[in-house]
Amino acid sequence: QVNVVAVDCRQFEHLDTVETPGVTLFLLNDANQVLLDQVIGQADSQDCVVYPGGLGEPKLLKEAKQGPMVVSVGLRGRYVCQLKITLNPETKAPEPVFSWVPVSEDLAKDQELKSLYQNYQQIVATSQLQESYSRVPLSHPDLTYQGSKSCETCHAEEYRLWTESKHAHAFATLIDAGSQRDPECTVCHVIGMDYAEGYLTQADTPELQDVGCEVCHGPGSEHSRSLGKIPTQNPKMTCLDCHTPEHSGGYAGHENEYLEKIKHWREPKPVRNVK
Repeated sequence: QVNVVAVDCRQFEHLDTVETPGVTLFLLNDANQVLLDQVIGQADSQDCVVYPGGLGEPKLLKEAKQGPMVVSVGLRGRYVCQLKITLNPETKAPEPVFSWVPVSEDLAKDQELKSLYQNYQQIVATSQLQESYSRVPLSHPDLTYQGSKSCETCHAEEYRLWTESKHAHAFATLIDAGSQRDPECTVCHVIGMDYAEGYLTQADTPELQDVGCEVCHGPGSEHSRSLGKIPTQNPKMTCLDCHTPEHSGGYAGHENEYLEKIKHWREPKPVRNVK
């Protein structure tokens, strides 16, 4: 038997004792070392303490031999953790066994987990979190986002190359996953969602879907209005706003390889006959 106890660390004073057989699983909603030590000190020897976060992958911090097992679950759902309860062959007492696997595209589908995520997506959509996402005005009142299609007239070749990149289809990946109403996801798959003049919803601003020109070059209204005389901002050459360890685990250390995948600019011609 597994007994689950949720521990609110913001109001933590003592653990509620569970006078039932089996293993009691204490789930912490936050943890620092002081709180963790307090919880461990009050947990029974057959219990397991699970706390969020940790750096990178999950960790088994303490075996269930001298006190409770202590585990961390890693960051932002990048791993699926499994806690099995087995019987010790000698004592016949229940013991927890902790393991994990990374979440990757080749991970086998689990219908129960899929259903849970679909329920979560429905809650997010009906809560209208996308519409109520906090936004700030752009730095100049004349600046607005135009959408990538507006760049095609003068930058036809660059636009063509962009359309062949995965960035140009970034929003479709959200639709495939059912996450197009989740602001935690959409912010990195659209143009300018952090700003009042940027992406709002599919219905209101469809021209700002996908990771388009203005994500890196800034809002293009004045550049377009002046027929290119007013420059856009310098192109963003670091992509760490979205390619964080939590969202893009393979990005760090492979920045140049990623940059090659979105290359759409023309290299400067070499200078000839330089003495």
